[in-house]
Amino acid sequence: MNTLCMIGLHSWNGCKCSKCGKIRDENHFWKKDDCGICERCGKVKDENHSWGINDCSVCEKCGKVKNENHSWSGCKCSKCGKTRNENHSWDGCKCSECGQTRDENHSWKKDDCSICEKCGKTNIDRHQLENGLCKVCRYGTFTDQNDGRTYKIIKIGDQIIMAENLAYKPSSGKFWDNDVSKYGYLYNSETAKQIAGCIKGWHLPSKEEWDTLYNFLSGDYKKVYSALINGGSSGFNALFGGFRGSNSGLLKNTGNDAVFWSSTDSWAFYCYCDRREAGIHPYDLLCGFSVRLFRDCEENQHDWSKDCEKCSNCGKERKLQHVWNGCVCKVCRKSRDEQHDWSKNCNVCNKCGNKRIDGHTFVNGYCSHCKIEEKEGVFIDERDGKKYKTIKIGTQTIMAENLAFRPISGNYWGVDNNQNNITKYGYLYDWETANKVAPIGWHLPTKDEWNTLYNHLGNDDKKVYAAIWKDELSGFKPLLGGCRNKDGQFVGLGNEANFWSSTASNDDRAWYFSLFNMDAELRHMLKLFGASIRLFKNK
Repeated sequence: MNTLCMIGLHSWNGCKCSKCGKIRDENHFWKKDDCGICERCGKVKDENHSWGINDCSVCEKCGKVKNENHSWSGCKCSKCGKTRNENHSWDGCKCSECGQTRDENHSWKKDDCSICEKCGKTNIDRHQLENGLCKVCRYGTFTDQNDGRTYKIIKIGDQIIMAENLAYKPSSGKFWDNDVSKYGYLYNSETAKQIAGCIKGWHLPSKEEWDTLYNFLSGDYKKVYSALINGGSSGFNALFGGFRGSNSGLLKNTGNDAVFWSSTDSWAFYCYCDRREAGIHPYDLLCGFSVRLFRDCEENQHDWSKDCEKCSNCGKERKLQHVWNGCVCKVCRKSRDEQHDWSKNCNVCNKCGNKRIDGHTFVNGYCSHCKIEEKEGVFIDERDGKKYKTIKIGTQTIMAENLAFRPISGNYWGVDNNQNNITKYGYLYDWETANKVAPIGWHLPTKDEWNTLYNHLGNDDKKVYAAIWKDELSGFKPLLGGCRNKDGQFVGLGNEANFWSSTASNDDRAWYFSLFNMDAELRHMLKLFGASIRLFKNK
């Protein structure tokens, strides 16, 4: 031994003396391919290894494999969860212990024969397609040639509908991404109509087509909801992508609400989780909603009976001349503006029933031409020169537009301080101001007067709501101006209408007439809220 080494003066090279070969525990050079062995002195130190959490047989530092580290319980390691092909406990296509799947012995769903109900595997080739739809489960697929995206489709009744939300990204228009891979895009009404025209063979459904689906699924808003949700009997599989509000511009209620545009202005079909109901309702055109397209009819399935130039089933148009008999087509009974007969009623054609506005000339409550009693009219507010349409419903004469008078004092607001909103919806007033703004000859209706209107139109929340929305039944023409809440926020624009009564319910609250969620009813709210006004004519 070297003399210096004998007195402790080693020549260390890392962990090893280069002269005498002695080993020390410091400064080992652990191998890159096995961090438990020093490459200079050969010392073994297993605890250096860092065995993986996801695979306890592999060191995360050096990659060394040590299979005996596993603690197998059947096909699965109890320490790291790794599985092995031996000892699976197969239940058809799926191992009951580890969840691994295999291609054999799938249990294909009866309501969608392309999906295994045990493991969820999808195989669209299993469909027995005829005219694009499976003869067994009614599902099929459609590929949009614009972007190559494939959508699941379903036949419900006589209608063929996309069973997924549209995810087409247009080159222009208003649309928003709210987890597009799952829910598709949200579009405003105008953009929804534009993109529907770009997808050959498909169209944005009309309000009537949504009504057809609703009635086919029972016509009951609770039962229809249950049929439409994911896993429901219809196969529609509503995806709750929420919506974009027209006022705030915020994306709301993802996972809770699904709203789908129709091609009929402002109308959309909704499914609400919190209320577990489905229906069709008018909304603001600037809202962002989902889109489900309906497939055009086959050539032998078109219905031209209601309009010779437009299919009533799918909306497809064709170039064909009507066969006119005066103002009415002999084939489809559609009317035209020329050659109407207004002799019996200046506002209703005697031949086709078509209506017009302001045809009458009323004198002392009766038309000087057709002698009909005055029901529709015009009132001019002399204070500011504004004109308002009026309507007679039963024995009551009511403004058919929201009041838009700007008083000298009091509390009133234009929704979002937007002049376009004021023009369309009028002002919102607090209750105290509402009681002071009626012109001579008109008044803010009492709770009892609203009740009289309610009883005349059906005496049932949903019947009255339906009657108010059908102008031929009431002529009320609701304008959904929403309200201003106690925090100064404008809410419900395009979704609800609230009209003050002059009747207080207590010191802080007053009664108002509400149109919301397919219901019409009298409620009460804080007097400091802002609501619309419909004035009634003095008797």
